[in-house]
Amino acid sequence: MLITSLAPFAQRSCVENPRVQKLIQEGSDTHHSYEERKHDYKEALRLCRQSTLAYNGLSVLLLQRQDFQVALQWIQRGLKVVPNDPDLTADLAAALLSVGRPQEAVRALTGLQSTARIEFYRGLAYRALRDDRAAQQSFSRAFEMGYEDPYVLYALIEQDHVLGDHKAGLQHFTVFSERFPDSPWLHLLQGNAYASLHDLTNAEAEYKQAVQRDPNLPMVHYALGRLAFDRGDYLTAGEDFRKEIELDPTFGEAYLYLGVALRREGKNADALPFLEKAAERDPNFALTYTQLAAAQIQLQKLQDALHTLRIAKEHFPNEAAFPAQLSHLLERPGRRQEAKKELVLAENLSRRGNPQLHNASDPNPSQSAEGEGAAVPTTGTTGAHLSPFERSEWNPASFFLERRRRGRAFNRWGAP
Repeated sequence: MLITSLAPFAQRSCVENPRVQKLIQEGSDTHHSYEERKHDYKEALRLCRQSTLAYNGLSVLLLQRQDFQVALQWIQRGLKVVPNDPDLTADLAAALLSVGRPQEAVRALTGLQSTARIEFYRGLAYRALRDDRAAQQSFSRAFEMGYEDPYVLYALIEQDHVLGDHKAGLQHFTVFSERFPDSPWLHLLQGNAYASLHDLTNAEAEYKQAVQRDPNLPMVHYALGRLAFDRGDYLTAGEDFRKEIELDPTFGEAYLYLGVALRREGKNADALPFLEKAAERDPNFALTYTQLAAAQIQLQKLQDALHTLRIAKEHFPNEAAFPAQLSHLLERPGRRQEAKKELVLAENLSRRGNPQLHNASDPNPSQSAEGEGAAVPTTGTTGAHLSPFERSEWNPASFFLERRRRGRAFNRWGAP
């Protein structure tokens, strides 16, 4: 009984230990080296296993250095010591999202009291799962609760666009331009608007202005890569996709398009690891699997292709492309009964007219490749960005662009 009653006191005194607090402070000092900071946090945890601040600082540091698996291990270790801690649970969601496990991130956040940070991570998780309405609601709550970051509004406008919510999109775009008039994200939004109007020259100019303001801005190099990709400049596109991956190694679609660009150049062996990484980073994007399987088939990795297509078939049971590819592939070794079964399934799904949400055909189909089964997507995954190539007629910035073309003067975006 005495031991039990002393436990909270021991924990409190441990957390309040001046040596522990100093180590955490030094670990947060960005003037120190990465190794020094990591050592300080680990030493703080050696002295006080209950320090949520030390676990949080260390996990954030590891995530920033893109050491996702190690960050995940430390967060899980911390939650064993301090279960249900909301800050550590939010860190857990961030780590799970970074390694392509959004379903687990949603489960981790279930039941937590709503805060701006929690709602932001919920939005990211729902977006990765293509639950666009839930993502929109979470991002909106995050901003309303005080998460006033331009990226939160950018992500919210993205969801407005995907859902065709014109009123909300215009409202959020106006708020964005008023709150963050000097943000490079504004140039990215304007570039997206131009691209949606098929004005690719001005779109590229806006993207380049965003790069000038912030060379490390996520998504803009991907947008530039898509422009180069669509005009057939695969070398330039590949350079931009590599830069995007360097800035954000969690962005699955950058790996996908880099892999496809390399395939367009006939470099299937070089493309394969990027397509594999695309499936790992974003397992909820159907067209990644068609491209990965096609590359594996061309490289005569037929068992690997079978494995890829079976995984895809489980992930996307309503998508006809995967049993169709499987049927074609199974014909090779003479497994005709299995091939016929898959073909019948593909035909039934096709007749049902229930294509997987968020897939789109490419207006410039890729060069024919045996076992391809699907074109390269035109739109980006809504889990990552507002694609500059959406074919919807609406864009939250388009009314500004149209009125500016008519010669009206504006003091700020969208305001006459």
